[in-house]
Amino acid sequence: MTSRSSKQSATAETDSNVSSVFNAEDADLILRSLDGVEFKVYRQILALASTVWADMFSLGATIHDEAESKKSSDPPVVSVTEKASILSDILSFVYPVPKPDVNTLDHCSDIIAIAEKYDVTGAMPYLRNILLSSKFLKESPIRVYAIACSYAWTAEAKEASRHTLICNILETPITPELYRINAVEYIKLIQLHRTRSQSAIAMIDTIQPANCSCTTPPYWYTTWATRAKEELTVRPNSSVIFGLEFCMNVLTTITSCGYCARSLMSTQTQAQFASCKERMDALPDTVQI
Repeated sequence: MTSRSSKQSATAETDSNVSSVFNAEDADLILRSLDGVEFKVYRQILALASTVWADMFSLGATIHDEAESKKSSDPPVVSVTEKASILSDILSFVYPVPKPDVNTLDHCSDIIAIAEKYDVTGAMPYLRNILLSSKFLKESPIRVYAIACSYAWTAEAKEASRHTLICNILETPITPELYRINAVEYIKLIQLHRTRSQSAIAMIDTIQPANCSCTTPPYWYTTWATRAKEELTVRPNSSVIFGLEFCMNVLTTITSCGYCARSLMSTQTQAQFASCKERMDALPDTVQI
């Protein structure tokens, strides 16, 4: 090792390799991360939080490495395969310190995986709630579904399946999470989309729009119904087809009738829309697990 010109600089180098949070002076164990950061911790605390660590200590596993110790009184060192950032995250569920900010689904998945690996059961309720955050369900509901299925989290899987209805599941990118679920779990999701789509499409034909001077049914309705069925085929969710933007886009294609807009926006048509939407929303919207 290159010598330092001063004691202060040597101390700074040492400190940079020790966690700023998990650095107990009287620690009886050091966890060394994959990237070389040391976490000075207490075995008893780890054992209380994790059956994996508890079993390791109770079985008297050889964890002391003389080569890693400067003197015989130094605590033993255990090298782990996790980087410092994720090791710090899981230890925050073991110690009374602030929980990590989990802003991405990748981060959430990584913490869940290490909590499962070390059986830190106390972290799971918090992580299960984070997994179902509105951000993750909106951005990546299929990934959330796959993660929940891979850990047999039934309630979370069912909730995530509801949010997948805004997605075209046949055009979903293949992500690592999908490799961890079985065919039955994915087929159940496809069946949910297919059966709900078929039922929703059938409801479109029950709508009775207000009359228009152009034809019966009005031009706008024929175009709207065709597009609505196409949308429901890939995304069996009512949030798009009854929306103002979707309807206005339909009207822009109608150039042969100047009264279709009046029929579309009439009290009768809007009441029919509201009734149809209510019936669609009442359709089964989660997988059966």
